[in-house]
Amino acid sequence: MNYQEALTFIHGRPRLKKTPTLARMRELMARLGDPQKTLKIIHVTGTNGKGSTSAYVARMLQACGYKVGLFTSPYIVRYNDRFTINQAPILDVDLAAITGKVAAQVKVMDQLGNSPTEFEITTAIMFIYFAQQNVDYAVVEVGIGGTYDSTNIIDQPVMAVITTVALDHMRILGNTLEAIAEQKAGIIKAQCPVVVGNLPAAALAVVTKRAQQLEAPLSIYGRDFSAQVTTPLHTWGERFTLNPNLGDVATWNIQLAGAYQVTNAAIALQVMRILRQSEVAWSGQDLYTGLQATTWPGRFEKVHDQPVVVLDGAHNQAAMHEIKKLLVTKFPGRKVHVLVAILADKQPLKVLEELLAIPDIEITVTSFAGPRPLANLQVIKDHIPQVHIEPVWQTALQSLLARLRGNDILLVTGSLYFIADVRKKFIHGESNGD
Repeated sequence: MNYQEALTFIHGRPRLKKTPTLARMRELMARLGDPQKTLKIIHVTGTNGKGSTSAYVARMLQACGYKVGLFTSPYIVRYNDRFTINQAPILDVDLAAITGKVAAQVKVMDQLGNSPTEFEITTAIMFIYFAQQNVDYAVVEVGIGGTYDSTNIIDQPVMAVITTVALDHMRILGNTLEAIAEQKAGIIKAQCPVVVGNLPAAALAVVTKRAQQLEAPLSIYGRDFSAQVTTPLHTWGERFTLNPNLGDVATWNIQLAGAYQVTNAAIALQVMRILRQSEVAWSGQDLYTGLQATTWPGRFEKVHDQPVVVLDGAHNQAAMHEIKKLLVTKFPGRKVHVLVAILADKQPLKVLEELLAIPDIEITVTSFAGPRPLANLQVIKDHIPQVHIEPVWQTALQSLLARLRGNDILLVTGSLYFIADVRKKFIHGESNGD
């Protein structure tokens, strides 16, 4: 199997099954020798912030001298980017070889009527690759939820992390914060340390109950640790203090913008604090270096100056609320143009209502070749007549860039899948999503 054949095989698999279960994933991994059982895993879930937090943890561990695997989704540039070791993506030849090994077992399971999904196969590739490469730690981001996510066959992670809980993926996870929190809390294992972010009270109660049942030590943002934004940086990013502090670092700097990224960084630092109590050696300077060096594509990422163009994958109401606060706080008095495309299952009207609260904003809603149905443009126009509609995103982008003046900002947002397409134009000069 070559690289293109591997991608065709992976992307040709079903995306979801109607009945949630880990039995199929456990069978697949057993057939492959259960490589995940050899790994030290930090398991990260959350409605928003899990990718950035995972990146912070991985980069700090690397700065401490460890070999670190990082598994994230979805990918922004190439499929290989889901599987990195010390920031280097898996090589095409390695991906093809491992996929061939997985495909042989998938073929047997298909014949038995127990066909693995695309994400289950992707997760299997990750476990095999990190085990083959003998990583010191694997930072593994959950795909959706937690309890029935294919990554959750981990018997005893080093640590579990829950960054946020908000309404998203409700068709799969449930329609209340409590139901969604129950799914996220599914990654908590007996006596495994747990770090949680600034969760709503209803969600925190669910997580706390499960942690207590499993005798899992729980560290909570706002109770056991916190962070405070300090004087603004002159560059893109944030400066903050940590309470309680770590090492001899008085203030911490990150390249990612937004108060919510400070919270994500504080969660990652708390992970490092707890790891030091058991097995990880580090200095404050190690952590500072790793944290400050962390970048993450598509998270309020500036891809163009003069005019300023920013890409952000915010795709639910809670995430867009944070983007609204960031724009109002850091860019007061500047006109904001927004090009947004939203999947139909992401409460598009509520997402747009968050943006409309920004002073001097102009919103253009568009479409792209998404993995699932997009929000109906006419329905959006009927409910929010002040937005502009342009079905072809390339046309909309060209028009907006021509109209930007002075200190105007263009924000492209609404979906990680959408900004991945737009990012190709700015980074690689491409004009479509192929």
